[in-house]
Amino acid sequence: MANFNVTVANDDGSATIANTLSWAIREANQGGDENDTITLETDVNITGPMRALINSNIDIIGNGNTVDGDVDNDGTGFRPFFVLSGTVTLSDLTVTEGIAEGGSSYRGGAGAGMGGGLFVYDGTVTLNQVTFSDNIAQGGRVLAGNGDGGSGLLGSGDGAGGGGLFASSTGDDGAYGGDGNYGGFGGSGTTIGNGEDGGFGGGGGGSSIGDGGDGGFGGGGGSGLNNGGDGGFGAGGGFSDGFGGDGGFGAGGGYGSTGTGDGGYGGGTGTGTDFSGGAGAGMGGAVFIRSGTLNIVDSTFSNNLATSTTGENRGLGLGGAVFALQSTTNPNGNNEGMPTTLPTVTARNVTFDSNLAADASGVADPNGIGEDQNNDDIFGTVTESNLPPAPTIEFSEATFVDDEAIGTSQVITLTRDSGEGVSEVEVSIVFGGTATGGGTDYTDTSFPLSVTFAEGETSAIVALPIIDDFEEEEDETIILEVAAVGNATIGTQNTTTFTITDDDVAGAPRIIIEPLTLEVSEADGTATFTVVLNSQPIDDVVLPLSVSDPSAAELDLTELTFNATNWDEPQTVTITGTDNDIAEGDVTIEIVTGDPVSTDDGYSGPDANPSDITVTVTDDDDEEGPGFTIVPATLEIEEAGGTADFTVVLNTQPAGEVRLPLASSDPDRAIISSPTLIFNETNWDQPQTVTVTSVNNNISDGDQTISIVTGDPTSTVDPDYNSPDANPADVNVTIIDDDVPEAGFTIEPLILEVSEAAGTATFTVVLNTEPTDAVTLPLEVSDPTAAELDVTELTFDATNWDVPQIVTITGTDNDIGEGDVEIDIVTGDPTSTDVNYSGPAANPDDVNVTVTDDDIEVPGFTIDPTTLEISEVDGIATFTVVLNTQPTDTVTLPLSVSDPELAEIDIESLTFDATNWDTPQTVTITSIDNNTSDGDQDIAIVTSNPISLDANYDGPNANPDDVSVTVLDDDDGDGPGFTIEPLTLDVEEAAGTTTFTVVLNTEPTDTVTLPLSVSDPT
Repeated sequence: MANFNVTVANDDGSATIANTLSWAIREANQGGDENDTITLETDVNITGPMRALINSNIDIIGNGNTVDGDVDNDGTGFRPFFVLSGTVTLSDLTVTEGIAEGGSSYRGGAGAGMGGGLFVYDGTVTLNQVTFSDNIAQGGRVLAGNGDGGSGLLGSGDGAGGGGLFASSTGDDGAYGGDGNYGGFGGSGTTIGNGEDGGFGGGGGGSSIGDGGDGGFGGGGGSGLNNGGDGGFGAGGGFSDGFGGDGGFGAGGGYGSTGTGDGGYGGGTGTGTDFSGGAGAGMGGAVFIRSGTLNIVDSTFSNNLATSTTGENRGLGLGGAVFALQSTTNPNGNNEGMPTTLPTVTARNVTFDSNLAADASGVADPNGIGEDQNNDDIFGTVTESNLPPAPTIEFSEATFVDDEAIGTSQVITLTRDSGEGVSEVEVSIVFGGTATGGGTDYTDTSFPLSVTFAEGETSAIVALPIIDDFEEEEDETIILEVAAVGNATIGTQNTTTFTITDDDVAGAPRIIIEPLTLEVSEADGTATFTVVLNSQPIDDVVLPLSVSDPSAAELDLTELTFNATNWDEPQTVTITGTDNDIAEGDVTIEIVTGDPVSTDDGYSGPDANPSDITVTVTDDDDEEGPGFTIVPATLEIEEAGGTADFTVVLNTQPAGEVRLPLASSDPDRAIISSPTLIFNETNWDQPQTVTVTSVNNNISDGDQTISIVTGDPTSTVDPDYNSPDANPADVNVTIIDDDVPEAGFTIEPLILEVSEAAGTATFTVVLNTEPTDAVTLPLEVSDPTAAELDVTELTFDATNWDVPQIVTITGTDNDIGEGDVEIDIVTGDPTSTDVNYSGPAANPDDVNVTVTDDDIEVPGFTIDPTTLEISEVDGIATFTVVLNTQPTDTVTLPLSVSDPELAEIDIESLTFDATNWDTPQTVTITSIDNNTSDGDQDIAIVTSNPISLDANYDGPNANPDDVSVTVLDDDDGDGPGFTIEPLTLDVEEAAGTTTFTVVLNTEPTDTVTLPLSVSDPT
């Protein structure tokens, strides 16, 4: 059995476009007798005649979608479904605006309109939860013209050949009748002899001499000189100069000059003053059934119409919703395509509303059932359904459980209360469970799941693919739903909760170390061990590592980090022996595993700490030189009266007495039994014991490390033991604190640094003791413009008080070069009913944060250019001014000219703010002409002290350099002086006159008076 999904909405009916409805029908037909399904994943719009007739066993599951035969409502729609044969089910579907209009005719008969939404030729068809609305079956029209062929169920007889099931004729040959699947073809026309009969769906061939061919099923008869061809079932008869062809069932008869053809049942007769053929009938506005069985269950028919055209030769309108054939013969004797057996129609829970047959006599059909079974709803015989009630499908249980390690779970069961027939079920996921899809907890790419109940089956398994992980977690749930069914109804138990039980064992060893025993030579010998987790953590896991005696060996790694990607990959650690020249024998040390750190509780704290590793460091020194051997070199004691011993012995016999001073580095924490050890020639090889005793206090200060300090040994007779070089290593002592921590908060670190350019830093907060009630600690930033927190409060209770909570601070970027800024993360007064964690007394220290500035520019002005040159005559030049950094307030820069008589500027001050600080402002300087030959002049555009509330842009320290301007002189270069013309004159003695002129060479800076006199006034 195959399933074909319909995902393409627009269907031209050609069956050539993948994933359209017509394509899916054709694909299913090619499967033979196998039961196939077609599932609609979208609404469907039919835009052309459906050439793929259903001809096999198919379940069409609508999923609540709609098939529309006339989506643009232009009255030229198409019938969506034509069942030729097979066992067919339509379920959960709306069929609307389908149109079955018979082919139009001229002088031949018009075709019948049969089944606007569905035509059943034969087979067994079940309609389950199907709505038929606004479908139309309309008889073919009679048009004015000379087309002689009869019309088909769709195609017109435009030529001498008959119209077909899908196309109109254009010449003597009958028109197209359907795909090769159905054997359709048109009869060939001929000018001499008889036209050939059309195959299934094909029109009959036309003939100029002889008889026109009969149409096949749904195809019209061709025209002929002697006799017009008879129409096939539902198709019109052909025209003839002799006798017109008879119409098929429901179709019009062809016009004949000698005698007209009779219309089929309900069709018009080819008569009339206009020499036209008869019109076709409209039968079954929603459904027409010719033969076979039609079972209608839980379905609705509304606003469907069966009608014919108006006019003298019109046909009838029969069965506004459903038409069922009532006779195996046609009253006019043309039994082309008539069945040998009548159809059976059964109904249960069917609703009819506002259906109409065009002639609507209102007379109840005698074979109808119920008071609504008149011609407006049903024409034909309908009986109560003898089908068993549609089976109910639901989950067998409200809950199911399976282990995550199962792979594909087979425990979820669907039940069907009747084993009759085949039912298709779609199971979807309801997004409400705690499990995560997408390949985390289960695979959901195959959803919705398809489950099939075969004939006789009353239960079926839903196969659910589960993913096994290695994470210790709570059991998780998936909620499943029966989303759609075919040939069945959905029961009340339509959902179920499936629980995935975690199979990762709690309490098993969490961190695996192999081996736990090593041996390494002190002469730089190496050995390795591996560390791996045995389950996937929910967050990073950090395991600290250290050596109990760092003087004996060292590790190449001091911590290991595991996460969700590498938790199952063993990490290798190498330990290397540290060489010395002391023949102290083999030494046993430990590789100490510290408490792992993680937000995953299973991998955090002392309970998750794995075993330490024992390492034997083998000695490589054959002969001992002078020196001391102290064993052990490290001690651990309890604070409350704890004691521990170490021994000291010489490596070689001294020449005389040797004294070794000892002291506690912190006598407040521990004291020693002997401040001085004395060795001599007789006891040098006898280890002397020193006891370290702790000093108790009542301070919860954590474990403390001190030293037993070995001073420089002294000897008056042996230089090997009288030197700082002979001073042995100190003894390290760890004192285990026994005091209960005081209530309070631990915040680490208290000093942070973050870049203003969205830089981040984190700190952690944890309680020191378990509170008696929930504790809330408010957090805020002292300067919200500089940075922000991801949380503004933290809450601790009895379950998480000892789990550090992480707080992230993020710098807020700006364009101001203000330098680094110091702010605080302010911890407010905590609130709690636990008095130890409430009020100011419980308020922990604030966190200091340095927000580093990322703005490189230093505050100031950029003036470009700073030197200008202009001509004295109409000279113009410009310069620009812009700020280097964004100011915190408005900045005003006054401007002036040092000599206003030589030049002027177009603006006396510039104003910058946070919106235009980086946009250069232009200043224009214009020269002032004079007539003074004063040479080139140097002046300045004076920038005065800027004014702003931003200290970086206020006062003399912010004043930028002036702009230098050279004004080029354009006056003649003779220099100051007088020009007198002419310098020689003649005058008559007898009161004669003459003149001369005087002018200055250059413009004076003040009034000039030139005295004049005559050398001889007489």
